[in-house]
Amino acid sequence: MNGLMFVLKNFLMTLFLVYLMQFKVGGISLETRFDQWLRNSEISQQVRLTASGATLFIEESAWQIRNKAQSLWNTQVNSKSEKASK
Repeated sequence: MNGLMFVLKNFLMTLFLVYLMQFKVGGISLETRFDQWLRNSEISQQVRLTASGATLFIEESAWQIRNKAQSLWNTQVNSKSEKASK
């Protein structure tokens, strides 16, 4: 029963918050104002820069790992073909 009350309470709080965010102040809803503030804040810009740096790091690492694995594979294939030809 406690679980059901928890879900019901959170559902009602969410409905209230969504309703509240639809109020317009100066012709713009609170939801739009909050969204603009969140997108333009310094914190979100830092998170965006960090994420782009992490993406670049992962891409470069994957490229280097692929090249290293490919060179190891080619070395093994070449040595096996040389042994087979003898």
